[in-house]
Amino acid sequence: ETADPTVRRVGFLLAFLAVPAFALVAILLGKEGGWDLRNYHWYDPYALLNGRIGFDIAVAHHATYYNPLIDVPFYWLGAHFPDWVAGLYLGAQAGIGAALVGAIAYRMVPLENGRRRLMLAAVLAALGMTGGGALGEIGKTSDDIAGTLGALAALLLLLAKLDRAMAVRRADLLAVLLPAGFLAGASPGLKLTTAPYAVALAIALFTLPGSFRQRVLRSGAFSVGVLAGIAVFGGYWF
Repeated sequence: ETADPTVRRVGFLLAFLAVPAFALVAILLGKEGGWDLRNYHWYDPYALLNGRIGFDIAVAHHATYYNPLIDVPFYWLGAHFPDWVAGLYLGAQAGIGAALVGAIAYRMVPLENGRRRLMLAAVLAALGMTGGGALGEIGKTSDDIAGTLGALAALLLLLAKLDRAMAVRRADLLAVLLPAGFLAGASPGLKLTTAPYAVALAIALFTLPGSFRQRVLRSGAFSVGVLAGIAVFGGYWF
């Protein structure tokens, strides 16, 4: 959000370019051969799409019973197209993550100058996606990047509409807090280990200024959205 149309256009351009850029990075990093891929990231969606659920017993140990939905696009692309197409898809996830991190950083960097703020936000996004915790997962099937996208989108929505989130009017509950919760709930619905992000966001909303009633309504509406997101993306599997 900026009054400078140039900053707005450049920001959207950087966000758009992040997706093919990281898709290319995934290709350059090469094909994955990790244990998790060999154990269940390929088998689980295969089992779901080929009628093996309930027939094969613990083929991938406990991971046989993870929600396979998050791996279905990767499996389908890998099964029907050259493997580099699936690699591009995995890398694009990191690009989406970079765009979200950059947008979040832009709203948090305390600089008045929009161009400088955009430049610093882009640097922070690049650093966030190329640090030790993320670089090794670009183009990989760990789903740690893909699993966080919903939570990052939720945080971005809350920051972009923070005044409305704090006001806790009925329209704000429906237009901001419930959708943000739904996005955050998509993460643990698809990958259970991302649940702490949704919990942290709910707690953060409770700590924002306001009366006790406002805090309860704010976190409560968000949490209802979280439950809805979990139900949509993981309920069928649970």
